[in-house]
This record gives sequence, C-alpha cells and structure tokens, in this order.
Amino acid sequence: MNLESMSYKGYTWKYNPKRLEITQERNVKEHTLPFVGNSYQDFGNKKRIVKGVGEFFGEDCVQQYNELKSIFNEGGSGYLSIPSINSFLAIFYSLDLVRKNEPNVIEYSFEFWEEIPENAAASLLENVKYHSVSAGETMWTIAYKYGISISKLRELNPDIRRPEDLSKIESVRIS
Repeated sequence: MNLESMSYKGYTWKYNPKRLEITQERNVKEHTLPFVGNSYQDFGNKKRIVKGVGEFFGEDCVQQYNELKSIFNEGGSGYLSIPSINSFLAIFYSLDLVRKNEPNVIEYSFEFWEEIPENAAASLLENVKYHSVSAGETMWTIAYKYGISISKLRELNPDIRRPEDLSKIESVRIS
C-alpha cells in the first residue's frame, strides 16, 4: 500500500489510480447589454469533479473491484482524500468496469462529485438580498434607502438599463 493512498469512506486504494483528472470551474453568468456589450457576474466555484481510471491486480482482483463497488452501492457522501490535495466531501457518482484485458487484471473508471454542504450553500444565499420594487422607485431612491452607492447597485444589477425607470422590474438585488 502507498504511504499516500487515495481513500473514500474508509476504503483505501491499494494502488492509486493510473489516471486522475480533477475539474474545477467557476459559476459565471454572462449578461448581454444592448449597445454596450457583455457583462459578467461571478457566483463563485462550482463543484469539483474527480474522474479517474485504475487497475486491480492479482488473483483477488475481482474481490478488490467488488469491495470498491460495495462502497459505491452504499450511496450517500463521504470524505474523498487524494494525495497532495485537501480532503473534501464528495458523492461517488459512477463506477464502471472498463475491461478485463488479461488474467488477474481488471481496469475500471470512476467519477466523484464534490458535495457542497447545505449550510455553506445557504450561507451564500443568505448574503444575497433583494428589494421588491414599488411604483415610482428608481435605482437612486433604492440606493439611498439601503445606504448603498449607486455604482455598487448598478454593479449588482447589470441587466437594468434604465435606472430611472424600474416600472417593468420586479426586484433589485441589494447585496
């Protein structure tokens, strides 16, 4: 067993996967502003996705695969530990038997999805607040009411083209 082996929910890989791919993206939304161009809003990181391919060797290779499969079949989430990367909460999303290319060797592929705990997602949403627009309100009156600079309010609401006329707008983001 490696000193730094990959592990998940108490299962430790005897041999680390031969290929590992970790994808991390940001959640960015693009808004098209007529006659101006595009504006972007960055909503933070999306979940990490870990994909890999590995092999089980030896006369017990089928047993090794079945042990990993039983962890997969448990469902739920657990901490995924990958050498040189901080452990994180993940869901074992897929496990595939790729091929049995020779006696005593099984190749498999897998995928894990990072799980963002509900309280972390909720705390992000708690920081986002909206104001319901009433008749006659403008961006300036809303900015004054909440003590926000008009430039910050415009930054939070790049899709609002006419700040003096909010008659067709239902809500304005204020934080």
